[in-house]
Amino acid sequence: MAVTSFLDNLFRRRKKKYRDSISLFEYEFETIRAATNEFSDLIGRGRCGSLYKGNLQSGQEIAVKILCNRYYREFLNEVNLLPKLRHKNLIHLLGFCSEQGQDFLVYEFMPNSSLDQFIFDPCRASQLSWETCRNIFVGIAQGLQYLHEESGLQVVHLDIKPSNILLDEDFNPKITGFEVVRQIQDGQNKAESTRLFGTAGYIDLHFHQTLRFSAKNDVYTFGVTILTIITRRRIHSSNEETLIQYVSLYQSKHGFVI
Repeated sequence: MAVTSFLDNLFRRRKKKYRDSISLFEYEFETIRAATNEFSDLIGRGRCGSLYKGNLQSGQEIAVKILCNRYYREFLNEVNLLPKLRHKNLIHLLGFCSEQGQDFLVYEFMPNSSLDQFIFDPCRASQLSWETCRNIFVGIAQGLQYLHEESGLQVVHLDIKPSNILLDEDFNPKITGFEVVRQIQDGQNKAESTRLFGTAGYIDLHFHQTLRFSAKNDVYTFGVTILTIITRRRIHSSNEETLIQYVSLYQSKHGFVI
């Protein structure tokens, strides 16, 4: 694929050489360090790095991700693709920094954290009324429709899950976690990967077996995400029963899901 070749070429170059080719604000390290009070407010930790809350001198709240060094290609993936995507249900990447031997991504701050912080916390789950959940479903669906069809880029996210759905002050959802997104060539409706992406339990069986992906992968992971919201169960339970197995068994007994 042309996009994969492009990223491979960028990956092999010195970081200094890609800065002129992107239309994204580049922050100085001292600005980020001051905004985060020397990275003192850790608000999240994921596969690719750690996330810190910060405040710019303008007063704007931000979230800064420090990526692990081995995820430089994922860093390039976000820096080169996210500026081309603009939708109310996608996280907004404000800029980046590549200094001190590390890579940083600067995002808008989402005050209600991620969806998993609510659905798996008995004390906070009550804040997700059915109406709120319905609005979250619709928002995620609209974000995915934009990625698949309306952006003109045929983007497949490949890792939709509750921890990659952020919530603003009104519980409006924004999709994040664009480290492993892939594009499908014009005129095609599917593509093939060289390795498996996503999170265990959310990956559909066809992709797992063939490494072929399409927009259907996101539809599947979105469906699993909806099930986690409705059932308030994690993808894997303590008795090793998966969420899909639990729902299938429940449906076979009762004919519906609650």
